Amino acid sequence: VGTFTAAFTRTGVREDRDFATYPPASVDLAPFTLIDLGAELSLPERLLPGARVQFRIENLADVRYRQIAGFAAPGRTLYAGLKLHR
Repeated sequence: VGTFTAAFTRTGVREDRDFATYPPASVDLAPFTLIDLGAELSLPERLLPGARVQFRIENLADVRYRQIAGFAAPGRTLYAGLKLHR
């Protein structure tokens, strides 16, 4: 038994300031689309009662984008965890 999630985020063109120059220049940041997936699955009771394994992938397609002028955003990121219940 488990749950699965998917998120699609589309960000369009937007204006920012590039403070690497003086005076700061106006720049347009390119649009991008991100896909995030997640899952939480119950482990068999005989292994670890009440335990759930969690997985998450952010930026599945490893899109190169900028949310702020002059700063790169993270690429594909993987997370895994174990949730314990009493």
